[in-house]
Amino acid sequence: MTGAPAVTAVVVTYNRRDLLLESLAAVLAQDRAPDAVIVVDNASEDGTPAAVRDAFPAVRLAELRRNSGGAGGFAGGIALALAEDADLIWLMDDDTVPEPGALGALLTARDRMTARAGRPPALIASRVLWTDGREHPMNTPRRKPFAAKAERLAAGAVGCVPIRSASFVSILVDAGECRRRGLPRALAPLERLAYGGSTLRRWARTFARSRDRRTLAGSLVRGISAGVRTSPRPTGEVLADAGLPVPAHGQE
Repeated sequence: MTGAPAVTAVVVTYNRRDLLLESLAAVLAQDRAPDAVIVVDNASEDGTPAAVRDAFPAVRLAELRRNSGGAGGFAGGIALALAEDADLIWLMDDDTVPEPGALGALLTARDRMTARAGRPPALIASRVLWTDGREHPMNTPRRKPFAAKAERLAAGAVGCVPIRSASFVSILVDAGECRRRGLPRALAPLERLAYGGSTLRRWARTFARSRDRRTLAGSLVRGISAGVRTSPRPTGEVLADAGLPVPAHGQE
């Protein structure tokens, strides 16, 4: 890659029009703005598409015919970014409001890590904070267990830590890795077990610290109900149904 990398921001949304507009305003106001912005609308019913077209006409809007969930929405957005030859893809949910220097900080950390390790990291994740400045317990990247000492030292030298996973809340992904590894897909059985246990622990922490436990409890019940009653569709099927490009390795 020569020169500055082309960065495409991908924001996935569903029925959170006002939060999305706040998020997009922050994305476009970055000190180092992304080169393109894609919004994937998961069949919202609150006027989201019209609001995006009216407020941000330069943003590319992909409207899915039905709600494909977070992973399906991000798979569609990544597929579009790859089709437009993005070098890096900046992923976030519609309630993410990045500070003005967020993308610049991610790019700087990536450059410094590349210089030390001789190759770029697959992804860089932002530190995620509540509006009151506390770390967000549900979206804190998971540290990589048993990381080698050299890996820990290299990451620490640039102000980072090795991570095993991160949520779709301001992560900068190498597009080349997406082309090689494919789009977001279901976890392997052992990963599902480990991820499920970790997620339950984080839900408990979030619930204990929340000032609005009724809303959280309602969301948890709806999420469990939807998870029990339905199964995720294959990524290729989601993309084809939405008329989006399906990369060669993104059909699992």
